[in-house]
Amino acid sequence: MSPFCFLIGRRCVFLYLCFLFLFIFTAGSETIAQWDFENGSGTDGISGLTPLPYDSSVVTLNDGVLLLDNQNRSDAEGSIWVIPDDPVLTGHADGGSGYTSLILEADVKPSAVSEQMQLIRKMDGELGYQLFIRKDGRISFRIRTDEGAFAATSKNAIAADGRWHHIEAVWDSSLWSYNIHLAVDGVVAWKSTKIKNLTDTTGPLTIGGLYRSAGNIGQRFSGQIDNVQISVDRPEVMQKPGRPLEDPAVMTGQHLTNQPGFLSMQFVYQEPVTPECHAGTLVQRPDGSVMAAWFGGTHEGHVDVRIWQSVFDGSRWSDPRDVVAQGTFKDGSPSSVFNPVLFQYPDSGPMLLFYLSGNFNPGNMMSSYDGGRTWSDWVVLPGDIRGASKNKPILLDDGTLICPDNGNKGLKFDRTRDFGKTWLESGLTPPGEIDAIQPALLVHQDGRLQALARSKTGSIVTTWSEDQGATWSALEKTSLPNNYSGIDAVTLSDGRFVVVYNHSGMKKNGGWGARTPLNIAVSDDGINWSAAVVLEDEEGEYSYPVIIQSSDGRLHVLYTWHRLRMKHVVLDPEAFELAPIVDGKWPSF
Repeated sequence: MSPFCFLIGRRCVFLYLCFLFLFIFTAGSETIAQWDFENGSGTDGISGLTPLPYDSSVVTLNDGVLLLDNQNRSDAEGSIWVIPDDPVLTGHADGGSGYTSLILEADVKPSAVSEQMQLIRKMDGELGYQLFIRKDGRISFRIRTDEGAFAATSKNAIAADGRWHHIEAVWDSSLWSYNIHLAVDGVVAWKSTKIKNLTDTTGPLTIGGLYRSAGNIGQRFSGQIDNVQISVDRPEVMQKPGRPLEDPAVMTGQHLTNQPGFLSMQFVYQEPVTPECHAGTLVQRPDGSVMAAWFGGTHEGHVDVRIWQSVFDGSRWSDPRDVVAQGTFKDGSPSSVFNPVLFQYPDSGPMLLFYLSGNFNPGNMMSSYDGGRTWSDWVVLPGDIRGASKNKPILLDDGTLICPDNGNKGLKFDRTRDFGKTWLESGLTPPGEIDAIQPALLVHQDGRLQALARSKTGSIVTTWSEDQGATWSALEKTSLPNNYSGIDAVTLSDGRFVVVYNHSGMKKNGGWGARTPLNIAVSDDGINWSAAVVLEDEEGEYSYPVIIQSSDGRLHVLYTWHRLRMKHVVLDPEAFELAPIVDGKWPSF
């Protein structure tokens, strides 16, 4: 059996070990076919699948690997590994309805990479699954069923460099989002799909090419292949929170370390807490530490979702613990929980925790007088009051706490002066054509309040209040784009304003835009913005950011990282190097 690929560099070796650990942990669990090509055997070691006769001048088993010599051969001269159809390969044996997950793995050492080359293929025309090398050396993983299709492409490419390259392609329909992972030499690409079951196909399984008919072989691989494995219904593989990710720079955001103002970044937790997580919040406690909370469970909306919290002591995060174990609908039946928001009153005032339950209603609140170490029982807020529903409140000099929320096709600002025991009349934006939600509040030195919010217009929108949040102006577009995903903003101690958001717009068809890149912009007046930092710029989801300024002047940013981790970044706003954002375009520094 060939060795796994050798990866150069500390970070690459680290990621490779992560994937080796994953492979060892799950090996043999629901594996349906496996070829290690030891002892010259062509029969797989799980299901006994045996290939058809092949041209031994092209296909050989040598030193425990499959060697395909297809370079410079025609379709008629080429040869590959062809395994006759068996329903076990799609999950339709004994009346099965098709597998709901699939894992394809292989080690490859190509002798040439110039044309498209199939690695593992089980197709009827366009239906089925395939893993292949593109002309540019990147790997593609595709599944097409009666329900739909997806195509995932690796971030990195392989070459005919004399080295082994490890490929792992995973699809698991039991996950709500980012249920496709394609890893090449330990570098992971993510994608999402809604397909649920593999469609039954009658074509053969092929390794190393496209079988049209005897003597007609296309997309032929040339080189060595080993450790081919096909597995199904292995949900533990997709519980990626279990992978050790001690150095986030090896995954995404490595460029951030070179940007002015960067201080540190890390995941809030390393070991698995829940399969998914989302929608964080931050607050500084009276002792100076920073506390985070978020919701996590099987997936957003699942009844097992809880509110979790962790404390940052300046260097490390504490082990997460759940503080809200169950939400309820208005009728008292159990529900999921969403969107926690923390706020700490000054002096000896309480810390508040707002969160949503049911169908994002009702709003709920808990309080703590010891920095979140212990919490009161939760209370349901009255009527349409939800408190803060995504972003942090602000406290005015007169003691009024303004909580940003959503209204009916506009924004709503719930107000209280007694720690949430009673509520004033909510401030509302006037009815209009702009539908916006989840505002973030800013305080100007002249006393005016400003809110920035996500919208379906393709832009971040804004509204102003000149009477301490009682009334608000009509919503208007800003110069910053918006993908209809959450944003946050903060007023700095020096009077400047900072917003964190995805600098991307809506799709052309009006759908939500990409939740990447994730950016920070700065403004002196809340109107004209300058680019400061790009937190993330790779494919994937970096969303629902929140931001606070701690008493030492540092900025703390928390955001959802692929719904698998909560990621924390610390920045020094005094060190930012700014460039104006003109016509909504992020400048090139």
